[in-house]
Amino acid sequence: FIFVTAIMATEPPASGRTQRHTELQLQLQEKLQRAWSSETIVSMLSVHTLEAVRDGVWASLDTATKLNLLFAFLLLRKRQRADLRGLVNELLDMAVAGTDEWVSSTATLLRLLNDDDDDDD
Repeated sequence: FIFVTAIMATEPPASGRTQRHTELQLQLQEKLQRAWSSETIVSMLSVHTLEAVRDGVWASLDTATKLNLLFAFLLLRKRQRADLRGLVNELLDMAVAGTDEWVSSTATLLRLLNDDDDDDD
């Protein structure tokens, strides 16, 4: 966990992105393959992590991992939610536009919940 946090804390040069994306993909798949595992990754969700997911990791994740990642957005702390709002919305948009119906439907529901949270602010 400390290793992943250190990787996500700094933006690597473009040549290191592929390796970083591969490492992040493996980390997410490892942590999110178990049932009800979304809460285990909330602490590692950061701007850099979600940018990497958006910029290439998302397409390589399987359905179960994508779903668990989406559900992790429900568990973000208030400060995290504020800091990551734009990236979360981008990932929800990507998920809605995707071809996997489970991922798309789940993202649509989460977007509705996210919109309700925005109205409460």
